[in-house]
Amino acid sequence: MGLARASVGLRQQHVVSFDGAFDPAVHLPLAPGPAGVIVRDNMKFYRDFVDGWMAVVDAKKGNGLVTELNYDQLDQELFWLQPESHNTTVEWLYTPVTLNPSERWETETRAAVFTGLNRVSFARPELVGNLTHEGDALQLSVFGLESGEWRVAGAAQPGDRKLEDRTLSVAAGKISSLNWPIGESRVKWANLTLQRAAAKYEIPIRLVPVSEAADFRIAAAKKNPPPLVKGPLPEKIAIRADEQKKGSRIRVLSVAASGEATDLTYRALRGRDRVRHFLSDRSEFEVDCAQDATLLSFLPRLYSYHVLVIDGAPGNLLEPYIADLQKWVESGRGLVLLGGPLSFGGSDPQLPNWKSLAPLLPVSILQSPDYVVQKPVLEGERRKYRESGGEREYVIVTHPDGKEPFAVPAEEAPAFPTHGWLAQGRRIQTVLPEHPVAKDIDLASLAPSYHRVAVLPGSEVIAEMTASSASAATREPILVTRKLGSGRVVVFLAGDLCRLHAWPQTPELVARMVTWASGRAVVSRMPPALVPDPVGIRLNFHRKRAWLRGEKAPFTVERLTDQREALQVTVRLIDEYGQQVAQQQLALAADKPSCDGVLDLADLAFGAYRVEAEVAGGFRSVDRIAVVPPVSADFPVLYYGCGMSKYQGTTLESLAKADLLAEQTNVLFTGRLSPPTTDVRELLDHCAEKGMGVLFWDRQITSMGPPDWRANVQRHPDKISAAVQQVVEIMKDYDRHPAAFGIFLADEGSSFSYTDYDRKIFREKYGMEMPVPPATEQERARSPVLNPPKPTGEEEFRLRLNLADYQSESLDLLFSAAAKELRQRFPKLVVTSLFTISSPGQYGVFMDRVFRPLDNLLVDIYPASVHGVAQCQAMYAMLRSAAARAKKPWWLVAASWRNNPAGARMQYWMALGSAMRGLGWYSTVDSLQSDVWEALIPYNQKLLEYGPLLARWEKPASKIAVLYADAEVARTDYSDHHRGLYQVFSELYAHDLYADTVTEAQLRDGSVNEYETLVLPRNLQLERDVVEKITDFARRKPVYLGPETLVAIPGAKPFDAAEIRKRIRPDFTSPDANVYVEPLISGDLHYAIAYNRNPVPIEETITARDFVPVAVYDLWTGERFPVKGCSATVKLAPYEGRMLAWLPFDPAKLVVEVKGKPSPGNAVTVAVSQSAQGNRRGLLPLSVDVFAPDGSRVAGYSFKAVMVDGRLSFPIQFVKNDPAGKWRIVVTDLVTRRTVEALVPR
Repeated sequence: MGLARASVGLRQQHVVSFDGAFDPAVHLPLAPGPAGVIVRDNMKFYRDFVDGWMAVVDAKKGNGLVTELNYDQLDQELFWLQPESHNTTVEWLYTPVTLNPSERWETETRAAVFTGLNRVSFARPELVGNLTHEGDALQLSVFGLESGEWRVAGAAQPGDRKLEDRTLSVAAGKISSLNWPIGESRVKWANLTLQRAAAKYEIPIRLVPVSEAADFRIAAAKKNPPPLVKGPLPEKIAIRADEQKKGSRIRVLSVAASGEATDLTYRALRGRDRVRHFLSDRSEFEVDCAQDATLLSFLPRLYSYHVLVIDGAPGNLLEPYIADLQKWVESGRGLVLLGGPLSFGGSDPQLPNWKSLAPLLPVSILQSPDYVVQKPVLEGERRKYRESGGEREYVIVTHPDGKEPFAVPAEEAPAFPTHGWLAQGRRIQTVLPEHPVAKDIDLASLAPSYHRVAVLPGSEVIAEMTASSASAATREPILVTRKLGSGRVVVFLAGDLCRLHAWPQTPELVARMVTWASGRAVVSRMPPALVPDPVGIRLNFHRKRAWLRGEKAPFTVERLTDQREALQVTVRLIDEYGQQVAQQQLALAADKPSCDGVLDLADLAFGAYRVEAEVAGGFRSVDRIAVVPPVSADFPVLYYGCGMSKYQGTTLESLAKADLLAEQTNVLFTGRLSPPTTDVRELLDHCAEKGMGVLFWDRQITSMGPPDWRANVQRHPDKISAAVQQVVEIMKDYDRHPAAFGIFLADEGSSFSYTDYDRKIFREKYGMEMPVPPATEQERARSPVLNPPKPTGEEEFRLRLNLADYQSESLDLLFSAAAKELRQRFPKLVVTSLFTISSPGQYGVFMDRVFRPLDNLLVDIYPASVHGVAQCQAMYAMLRSAAARAKKPWWLVAASWRNNPAGARMQYWMALGSAMRGLGWYSTVDSLQSDVWEALIPYNQKLLEYGPLLARWEKPASKIAVLYADAEVARTDYSDHHRGLYQVFSELYAHDLYADTVTEAQLRDGSVNEYETLVLPRNLQLERDVVEKITDFARRKPVYLGPETLVAIPGAKPFDAAEIRKRIRPDFTSPDANVYVEPLISGDLHYAIAYNRNPVPIEETITARDFVPVAVYDLWTGERFPVKGCSATVKLAPYEGRMLAWLPFDPAKLVVEVKGKPSPGNAVTVAVSQSAQGNRRGLLPLSVDVFAPDGSRVAGYSFKAVMVDGRLSFPIQFVKNDPAGKWRIVVTDLVTRRTVEALVPR
């Protein structure tokens, strides 16, 4: 465990996937408790287990999984039931342990699949067994995990009836049995003894329901954890003093704790990277972030940094290096220490603190804990609302701009333009107002939680907490500095993540502390001022503060006093550089409560503006607006499910999450627009400033309608009309916001409907009676009508198809009506909905039909692990094919928190190879704390970087068609059909082939004849005319049947991917069957996605068909690979991919020309060209970044793009308050990563 003492908590998970629909009556999670083996039928943690095993059993098929761990080391157990994905997760939590240097914790785990048992009575390392009372005998059935001879004895209860000793021969992988005649007298429980060599097990087993065996109890054995293993003391990491500070920028290493206590992202308050976050827009800093788990990899390079920031990292981790750190600071470096739950004396005596850092500190830790919490309190009426997790307390508040109250969670801070709650409690007062760290910073506007410490002699107090009755005689420092040799130390004892994140002057304060600690001169920027409370009058922008350039921003000046006199109001607009760019005079009549004005934003620079309204005599109001460019999302990237929290309105935490998401996504998924429990206006403004679009969702449109809509579900005209109008009413006015991107209608909304109205329409439409529906999900899954296990008669078959067709048409009617109305009302917004790939046709979900009225196909697919690659290959092909037929883009929602980083990367690369047009990750608020979240950041950022190319390249047409039959999808469970589909696609990909999918419609309209081969993966029954069409196809071209296909096609062959490859040559080939290379094209230019499914790195030679590249590049890195003929040799990391460009030319340096005079009101035209492309058609990606004379990047003028046929031309419209000086345009070739600059004097 390195050199630091540390507490460690571990958990282990096993995911069990079932064929077919998950059925809680069949798929049984079993665990031993005090009352014997019971079914754990709900998702909660248990500590009442009495043995170290858990099992999941398919009681119908008699197979399952058993896991066995060390009982003495275990703390809690959980079965995580996931019916929607056919999964159950078996989860164990180990008892936390504390490891000292040189100690090692060890455990042993076993997991095994068994067959032949429909229940489990006990599990041991060598065998799994089940004891039953059948007729007049006790029957013991055992599945062998190891072979061996066992002596078995015991007694049956009640009556202590002896079970004579027997020998049981156990063979690994097989079932063995014993039985004891016991008579018909009921056995309630039995005690078995199993013995083999040194192994002896005493096992009590209950045989009747718990209610009938009140006397049966199993006492939990006292746990006796194994001792920690002692090893040699690890060596200290060597810190290389010869590595020196480099470059003109200030290099900063920030060290934080990696645990949840640091508020990493649960509230998105940047507990692990807040220093980098606060300095992100300052070009003079270069920040690396380490956590306690990664610090040791940074320490050897410590001397290459100017400043070390210790931001909540556990003190015991640094304890072995105190002398090294002291020497490092004394050599002329800077040390900054920030407050927090684990800093200084800490917040909990059970958690680490910084007492061991005493030689470095300018303050003395007086006690532990020493953390003083000042929690802001929301004022207002408190109410409780029911949510999925129970009741939650809300506070009813009213926005300063509005009159309608809304509810905010009591534990969250609202995010109004004013932040009065920041100063609730004891505030900071500046002691040295001219010190460069504190000059002009309004520390008095902050009342944070802090650490109570004493100042050491020789230290300088810059600021302290205001005195209180309890501390009047004692100064409590908050900002302290100290010289240490040639270096400097700064401590800021405020540890309030919430307030420091919201306080607008935190970034400037952090920048000054770091700069001063580095020894360089502090160059102060004027810190952003807080919006003060209005005096006498109030500016009201009517809940909208983000505007497009060219719009007019209406506002109202409201009178706040009872005085009735005429007022002359001066309104000024001031930009980020302090320039006044507009002024107007308004007259507020004596008999009026308010007057209106309009700000013309036609010729203003992008950015934030301060609006000041003043009246002679002291009345004053200040507000803030922003001029933003239009939101662009060529290739949408989003997190579905974690746009916000359960409450999805505007609070400090929701704004913080938007900040976090804006670093790697361009669309925010949010919902609950309906009053009174939601307010999203500031959130929309914030997203617009960050360049993010917002995908709106309030409720399922399938659950909307008139008050009595459930009597006439989905397709009834009254239901459709009312539901559409409700959506329109909810969206009213939101469409005009710059952040508005789209409308989300439903998440897996169902049209499953069997009302009297449905029966009437069904009879008229099909001439058949609609049957009475099954009452439960389980009955639907087992229904011989909706989900028959084998082919049925023609009438039953037709009934099932008609039922699915009817439900699909119902959903189509609802979505069509909604899409038509929404497009008329809100023409610029995307209209979409989401369905899971396993949503059944009986609920109305046919992919070609349900998305027909919508603007795209949006589907979620969640493979259980990296090994679910065949599921992705098949389903992505189905979506791509359906989207191509609909002439619409398809977006994917992939698994994130349900997977590990390798599994998430697999989905990412396979989807890119399928030419998807947008990517979302399914998530939850909690998942933001997972390692998957951070692992995905660079991958999502690349989607944003290459979005214009990803949205436009194409997948070449395949010559192979695989039948994805409506006749199979028209079931409540078609997982067996999917299984056959996965097998076919897995074999095709292993042979460098990919396929499209077709349905019966393409067989009927003849478009299937465009393909050279047709595959039926697993088809039990098809309509007669479809069989005739396939038979006709087989007379001319090959037809292949999967092993479980029961449809007879004359001349068809068994499926054989190797034979198909002999007929159809792949676009790319790779020797390794686990390396998939998918072609993508743009005109004459070729691209490819290569993915390595192997758990080891590989060097692979990839060969193109009939195409000789001149240059092959990795687009992400600009790395060029050696080319020989049609082949290139590429290195691929385990479970990793590459985005490759196969170019018929060697890219030359880009040429950038600027034409025109850059003056206010005039545009310059920038032309970019790639001369080497010649007359070849196609798209090449590039990035354009525009920098103002002060070096800051201007987001409104910067963008990602593609050159079309080697050329790109675009204007930059300068406005009156763009600063004068030399502007810089930097164009990056995103193939070679080479850059070209052009200067534009203004």
